Amino acid sequence: MSSVDGAASLEAWLTLRAMEKDRELVARQLGREPRAFRRVAVRCPFGRPAVTEQSPYDRAGEPFPTTYYVTCHDDYMKGNFGKTNFGGVIMHGMNNFGLISRMITDWAYPAGAIHRRLETRWLKPVRPGDTIQPSGIVKSKQATVSSRWVLIDVVVRNQNDEKVATGEAMVEFPQT
Repeated sequence: MSSVDGAASLEAWLTLRAMEKDRELVARQLGREPRAFRRVAVRCPFGRPAVTEQSPYDRAGEPFPTTYYVTCHDDYMKGNFGKTNFGGVIMHGMNNFGLISRMITDWAYPAGAIHRRLETRWLKPVRPGDTIQPSGIVKSKQATVSSRWVLIDVVVRNQNDEKVATGEAMVEFPQT
């Protein structure tokens, strides 16, 4: 084995070990083993996993429709991180964004649709302990030769029925 082969083997081993450690960290964040875990896509400022990328199928071969999954947890919000001019700690926008994405994929995926776009505008901060509920209303539909497209108005409300976010999502229903 040449030194180049040895270096490549060491690099592969280190990469594999780092992925194993990431999987262990994500399991601790979630309180369970992650399904369809592929890799950490984004890290928080402390170097911990913040967003993971999933395989399209889990180990059992079942479809896993969520490509990116937010794994942030309470440690991410301790100390000065997350404190803003809103008067305390607020939830990271990716947590809220992930909830809306999950709502859309849970609705679209069983029908064979693909979540293509999501834009949001946050109107109020969401604080740890708040309960937020996204909802969507189809506002327009359009058909092309290869797909049907749906535009959805998205609203997120908190436990006091206050509107904390609005947005627009696009879903594609490919013609088969």
